[in-house]
Amino acid sequence: MDTLTSINTRKGPEERPLLKAFLDLFFPNPCPLCNERTSAGRYLCPSCEKALDELLPAPVLGKGSGKVARLHYYSVEDSPLYELIKAYKYLPRKGLADHLALFLYRLIVFWRVSVPFIIPLPAHPASIRARGFSNTRLILDRLKVRFMPEITILDPVVRREWSYRPQASLIDEAKRKDNVRGVFRVKKGTILPERVALFDDVYTTGATVAEYCRVLAPLVKEIDLFLLIRRK
Repeated sequence: MDTLTSINTRKGPEERPLLKAFLDLFFPNPCPLCNERTSAGRYLCPSCEKALDELLPAPVLGKGSGKVARLHYYSVEDSPLYELIKAYKYLPRKGLADHLALFLYRLIVFWRVSVPFIIPLPAHPASIRARGFSNTRLILDRLKVRFMPEITILDPVVRREWSYRPQASLIDEAKRKDNVRGVFRVKKGTILPERVALFDDVYTTGATVAEYCRVLAPLVKEIDLFLLIRRK
């Protein structure tokens, strides 16, 4: 079973001591969370790895509504996990997807939930262009490869009807709701299982999730929502 320590190890430098020594000397590797210098053989410094490894899932369920039966989240905003997500998305550090997949796996195991089908909340197209990848889909891909090979990742079944501003650029809750109202439509001919899970990395006001679930509602009986961070 993978641990945070094994995931935090860069296989190339760690397996080649001379290369690691050369990189450590001439190409210092800053930790994306605290910016302290760390080994070329690691993604994060030992202190940040330890802080993350000690972080346990929140032992409470968020209140669901409509077809959303349960809202599971790992942590709140003021945690090292939130800093890890920001580094993953905004630096961006694609290699941190394995770290985040581990926390999603821990969350699922903690609640002992059966998750046969999961849908990534689609990232905004502008964000995908800027990063070069979909942050939610990549985490789920790594979840399947490293931890849950039995899980089925459903391609986004909802299409975007027109462009809208990225939610991260809006602070006001009312503006966030207006920004995504009516922008999603279910793809013609879509058939879904009665129970699905929906994944997003950060939940702020829940406007995008609520709108997405609203259009999914006629196709399913129950939705489990999984989040890494629930901002308060």
